[in-house]
Amino acid sequence: MFFPTEEHDLNKLVGNGKRSIAFEIVNRLSEAKQNEILLRLKEGLTAKHIAKGQHHKVFEDSFDAKPIYHRAFLLQKINYIHLNSVRGE
Repeated sequence: MFFPTEEHDLNKLVGNGKRSIAFEIVNRLSEAKQNEILLRLKEGLTAKHIAKGQHHKVFEDSFDAKPIYHRAFLLQKINYIHLNSVRGE
């Protein structure tokens, strides 16, 4: 994603998106009475999350956007994506 000015914040955009998606996932799990999954998502909470008012932990906290200024860095990231061991076979 490219933002021509610095008034846009990719970290904030991703955080807001994750929040909205997590809310929808929890709502759908609740409607489907998937209590075991909801319980597992609650078990992922830390005291810090609970203090912030979170009820479920759907996504990992971290997201760290890094601007790409050099071709070598871009190729490193592309290789990581293509060689990631978590990908489906």
